[in-house]
Amino acid sequence: MQQSLSRVALTFLAFGMSAALVWVVVRAGQPAPPPAAAQQAAAQKDAAQALSESFADAVERALPSVVSIHVERERTVNETIVRGGVGQVVTPRTVREPGIGSGVVISPEGHIATNWHVVEDAVEIEITLHAQDEPRRAVLVDRDEDLDVALLRLEPVQPGEVFYPLPFGDSDTLRPGNCVIALGSPLNMRETATLGIISNRSRSVSDTFTSFLQTDCVINPGNSGGPLINLKGELIGINTRLIIGPEDTPVGQGYGLALPGNEVQDACDRILNKGKPRGYLGVSVDNYPTDSYQRMEKPDSVVVLGVEAGSPAAAAGLKKDDIVRALDGQPVRNVAEFFRRLRNKQIGENVVITLLREGRAAPEITATIGDLKTIIALEEMPLTVIPGGLTVREIRRVERRRFHLREGMGLYIEDVSPRSPFHEILKRGDIILGIAEQLNTPRVITVDGTETLRIHLERLEPFGGYLHVFRDRALVQPPVRFEPF
Repeated sequence: MQQSLSRVALTFLAFGMSAALVWVVVRAGQPAPPPAAAQQAAAQKDAAQALSESFADAVERALPSVVSIHVERERTVNETIVRGGVGQVVTPRTVREPGIGSGVVISPEGHIATNWHVVEDAVEIEITLHAQDEPRRAVLVDRDEDLDVALLRLEPVQPGEVFYPLPFGDSDTLRPGNCVIALGSPLNMRETATLGIISNRSRSVSDTFTSFLQTDCVINPGNSGGPLINLKGELIGINTRLIIGPEDTPVGQGYGLALPGNEVQDACDRILNKGKPRGYLGVSVDNYPTDSYQRMEKPDSVVVLGVEAGSPAAAAGLKKDDIVRALDGQPVRNVAEFFRRLRNKQIGENVVITLLREGRAAPEITATIGDLKTIIALEEMPLTVIPGGLTVREIRRVERRRFHLREGMGLYIEDVSPRSPFHEILKRGDIILGIAEQLNTPRVITVDGTETLRIHLERLEPFGGYLHVFRDRALVQPPVRFEPF
């Protein structure tokens, strides 16, 4: 019996050695497994390729909805002609000026969203669709000047023509660092795509002045009105402008501002449904400071940065530095939630605000949503005539929002006297932002009111100086030189 078991054990041992020998022979005929570093490099290469393809897929999905916009504007210029025996004769002449911008199709019926400043004062609007070379006429449906949004419409050239709308994404969910792509016609180069990230999602946060998305996508003239998309190919913003510094010098080169897609969608909905005016509370807010985490406090709230005089928020008793915890009993964890809840309110509706004041729970207050358009229409700006024959006024809030100028900055020129020394160098609609003694002086006096401009014009009048002027949404370079009066 013991001998039999020994023979069985030897048999199995022999079988095992044979199997091992066969396995070694088979493995010897195969390539050696790659080292861990090579496997990791291959995986990273595959991931990079997949990410690259996702960028390309997003652009490919969005391009059929991107359009180029060409406009023609008319303006009157004065030509000075010298005639014998008569002297100088000033003759007005009408000239046409071309403009370029971008837009995005948002409905199967051919509605196109763009910036109002792209088509403002246009006497002719032409649209060039994706994969087409012949421009087509478009008509202006309406605009929201305060938000700087215009809605155009293309007429179908044949029955059943299909337009490709770009679906809206939820811009309230964006976070700094999210990848985005800007599409448009910068410098008249059609269907240009630039890649970047959300640098900040709430510039100029207010329900009066739009909360912009800041991106580092490359933006140039012609990008205005074009779509900002996410990696799903969804519309999450409209590229609007470059950032302008407080002393009206370009800063942060490469940073642009985009209107959030939810604001654009809401504006277009209001335009198509005339009975839905824009609500207004008159408060600016920001997210609760991040240092609250260090103090182990709950950061799910927003802080009131400012309350406009005469606004519904002021009438309700809301104050600067109040901490808003909830609207109508629903928590507001961030700025996006705060404004999303306000957007759902109708004119005349009440909103109950739960807040902390000076670190303690305060009684709830109730505010009534106002009509922003009515409030803006009632905004009056008195005119003032200053030295040099200039008629100026303060800048209206809609103009500040449109030109992205900070509060108290600049004066709007309503008229330039024909006898004024500024007649040939300034015109109605210019905005004076600063004044300086020398061309390259580091000290530029910011014009923050009529009296500031008056004082410094009188001081510089015997010597002349330079004006920093904002014209047609751009800085006049170099600054405007004025001689003694």
